[in-house]
Amino acid sequence: IVTSGEGSRAISVSSIGGGGGDGGAAWSYLGAFPSVGQKALTVGLTLGGSGGGGGNSSYVKVVNETSGKIQTQGAGAQGISAMSIGGGGGTSGDVTTIGNLGSFQGNIGLTVALGGKGGNGGSGGDVSVTNDGSIETTGDFSGGIFASSIGGGGGASSLVDTTTKVGLTLPESIEGVTNKAIDVLSLADSITVNASLGGSGGNGGAVSYTHLTLPTIL
Repeated sequence: IVTSGEGSRAISVSSIGGGGGDGGAAWSYLGAFPSVGQKALTVGLTLGGSGGGGGNSSYVKVVNETSGKIQTQGAGAQGISAMSIGGGGGTSGDVTTIGNLGSFQGNIGLTVALGGKGGNGGSGGDVSVTNDGSIETTGDFSGGIFASSIGGGGGASSLVDTTTKVGLTLPESIEGVTNKAIDVLSLADSITVNASLGGSGGNGGAVSYTHLTLPTIL
């Protein structure tokens, strides 16, 4: 096998696991606007979707027999490249929760938002390369044999946000119009508690062994 040109590997074999799917986003709205003389109460829990796990990659084996002759000319042109790469984990879904209360007698709001977990990365498989033939490379960064097993990266955790307020959650452009009404409602006894907990990132995938067999020099 003879190749010429940048990145022109003579033999390139790889197994790559599929990436995990992203978790679904979760959004919820809680509103309590009771009749005159009644207190307002909201309690909400929102859970974000978790990312899917990355797929595991498979066993990769390359054999260059005694009669095999490999020659590459060009930068980054390995004679033999063998890789097994686990898929990356999916990202967890965003979580958003909004709670509004509107009572002149009293307001109690409890809102909890929990983010999902990022998916775990897939494991890299075994890699085996046996070379009994000849390999000649002449370019920069052109190793004769490049072999690696790489675990997939864990998925990230996404945004988690929760807001509970007395009054209405409105766009900033018109929220100023409601300030007086909100101030009046705020004269009532009010308790609002917001709790946001982001999910953890996924674990990286495991790596496996890389085995090389080269000719014996007497």
